[in-house]
Amino acid sequence: MLDHYYVRPKTADRIRALWLGPAIDQYAAWASARGAAKATVSGHLQALIHFDQFARENPSGRMGCKDVSGRCACFSDTSIAKACCPRI
Repeated sequence: MLDHYYVRPKTADRIRALWLGPAIDQYAAWASARGAAKATVSGHLQALIHFDQFARENPSGRMGCKDVSGRCACFSDTSIAKACCPRI
């Protein structure tokens, strides 16, 4: 379903190859099935891509994030707070 949001097939393939790629693709299908606006979903997809990068670059122990909710909080404090990606 990423093909609906990205014109270039290479972009969708690159996203699918990410650590969270399958989950990101599943979210895109879920949002599309519910009729979510393309611009809204595109912003959410970008935030998920940023989170994937953050999670790979910041192992949980190094940032004191021991679980998924802790990792999300760390991401929120560092990336979203600095406006690196849209608020979701």
